[in-house]
Amino acid sequence: MNKAHTIEQITALWTVYHASRSSGTGRGYVSAVVPIASYEAMMERARNYPMFVLPLTRPKDESMQSPGEASISEDPAEFFFLQWGLYPAPLIPQPAPKDDLFPQPRPLVYTDGAGQRNPATSTILLTPLVQYKLHQSYAPPYFAITHYTDFARTHGIVLLQGIITPTSSAAVAADGGAPDGKYMLTQLDAQMLALGVQQFYLPAMDGEGHLAKRSREAADLLHKFHHKPDEFQWESLLKFKAGLQP
Repeated sequence: MNKAHTIEQITALWTVYHASRSSGTGRGYVSAVVPIASYEAMMERARNYPMFVLPLTRPKDESMQSPGEASISEDPAEFFFLQWGLYPAPLIPQPAPKDDLFPQPRPLVYTDGAGQRNPATSTILLTPLVQYKLHQSYAPPYFAITHYTDFARTHGIVLLQGIITPTSSAAVAADGGAPDGKYMLTQLDAQMLALGVQQFYLPAMDGEGHLAKRSREAADLLHKFHHKPDEFQWESLLKFKAGLQP
């Protein structure tokens, strides 16, 4: 963007763009605008804990459960394996002066006026745990979340884009959606998984400025999953299932 845009304008453009996908239904896409402080806090945990498993609530009337499902209380849950990928930081665009009637493309730079670089771009791939157990690194992702950090230093925001994988029988339309509307996950499932990532990777503070109890428990599960697997208890993970349902 050669012309200066406000945060509100970028947010509106990002939202409208994704709402226009899939023949104007927005199906198969999730989008959001994340404050830079929240993104950097998530990145700190992501670098330390690049893999994890999220529980996703399933309908109560499902009579058959796959190996990747478990039950607690009255609601079953399906586990999804997630993995972060970090990529080089994008260059920082230089907006043209406001009084320039005929702005010319300006070179991109590595740092802003304060000498700060953009954060790394990141992608989160999510697939059912049963698929990951069967295929490991070849498991097909059902949902992919990408964080674009191009406006991190210029506007203090990160653009989030989530894409649900179309079913193998569905051809991809010109606008990126599945023409028959068939995807590996429902729109609600994708939204709940995106919230699950936030629940475990974005530290939440209490009223006194300390890490909230639930956020401490989430951090403890992340640590045990990576460094103390013998102490990791699936039952503790399932307690977070309540936060990942409609």
